[in-house]
This record gives sequence, structure tokens and C-alpha cells, in this order.
Amino acid sequence: MNNSEQITVSLEVAKRLKEAGWEDEETQFWWVFPEKKWSGDEDQKWQCVYDGACNNAMDNNAGYTRPNEPLTYSLIQIEGGNEYSNDIKILEKYAAPTAEEILRELPSSIQVYRTRARENGWTCAYAVQGILLKGKSGADVTANMWLHLKANNLLPPIII
Repeated sequence: MNNSEQITVSLEVAKRLKEAGWEDEETQFWWVFPEKKWSGDEDQKWQCVYDGACNNAMDNNAGYTRPNEPLTYSLIQIEGGNEYSNDIKILEKYAAPTAEEILRELPSSIQVYRTRARENGWTCAYAVQGILLKGKSGADVTANMWLHLKANNLLPPIII
């Protein structure tokens, strides 16, 4: 597990967020699946990577990145590789927001806190509605709150 995976939603939750209509314009992290493995990997696999410019690099280049574009650089940096020979096409991607990014979309009275050390988990509470969710990470439990509120039409209106 790399550092990105520790602070973002899991791949499974990222997929559920996309299905529910999560807006990913401000997302700084992405779960990506490459056309082929990159330097240092034993096989082709999902990776969670940081890149604020990922969306633009992907959309403006038909899914391909080049060594001087941010997404490719991030992939190589995160995996510690130092070689680059071919373009890497990203076959699939999902936004991987942090708990902070998700909290910006939730009512201000939402509370997120770490449960007791022996329980090794997180809690997200919305006392006004009597909702209490528990999870393994702060990002996942916060995302699950967003998903619950979205499904029940309890998200606050978006003010532009």
C-alpha cells in the first residue's frame, strides 16, 4: 500500500462514488489501470496516484500520457521507477478523493473521528439525522456518508 492509498478512498468505494455521480473536477488522486505494466511492477495492476492535472492530461491526449506530463511523472515517482520507454495508456480511472475533499460536499455538522485504538477504525456521524457510520479509513467512512446522504436526497444544495 502506497501513501496515496492510505489517505484516499479504496478502489471499491471510488467505483461506487462514480456510479452515484461524484463530481471529480477538484480531485487530486486517482485510481488508474494501465494498458500495460510500468517499470518495477511484476504485473499490470490498479494503482492510486497523485496528480491534480490528471484529468487534463487524460482528456487532452486521448488517454495517453508522455514523460513530461504530470500523470506519467507521478506514476513513475510513486512506484520509484526511473525508466520510461513507451507511452502508457490508462484504460480505466476513478477519482480517489480524500476525506477532506468529501467533507467539503457534506453538511457542516458532520463529524469524523478515529475510534478507539483497539477497534482500529473510523466513525462518521451526522447527529441531526441520527446517522452513524463506521469504517476502516477516514476517507471510506466519509465517502459512505456522502453515498448514504445522496441516496436519501439529504445532501445540501450546491451553491454556485
